[in-house]
Amino acid sequence: MEEYDIDRGRTRIDYSAHALIKSTTRKMTADGEVRDISMNSAYLFMDSVFDINEQVDLRIILFGQDSRLTVELSATVARIDDDGIALTFLSPLEWWPIFTLFPFHKLDRDNSLSFVRSDNSDKG
Repeated sequence: MEEYDIDRGRTRIDYSAHALIKSTTRKMTADGEVRDISMNSAYLFMDSVFDINEQVDLRIILFGQDSRLTVELSATVARIDDDGIALTFLSPLEWWPIFTLFPFHKLDRDNSLSFVRSDNSDKG
């Protein structure tokens, strides 16, 4: 795992994990792959279907050998480029230690991913 400081003054780490993104205002969902993450933001490789400043629900899925861990948080789209999108979290990532203690893990693309809200509501 490569760790480095960026101009924003926060530690950002390279990380690879599945991500599901859902707009909070439109019936739009997409999946991507986390490239790097900090306590306040993340960059995801993906074809963007979202707009700058759009609020989204983000689900990061970490696959272990025999289990999976899901981290959910709200974010806004801060930047879009040719490779993906940058998200800014609405609140600091409380589960930050998980990403620092369990570095780079294997992505298992055979696992089926779906976005299901824990409260079973549909905002869009």
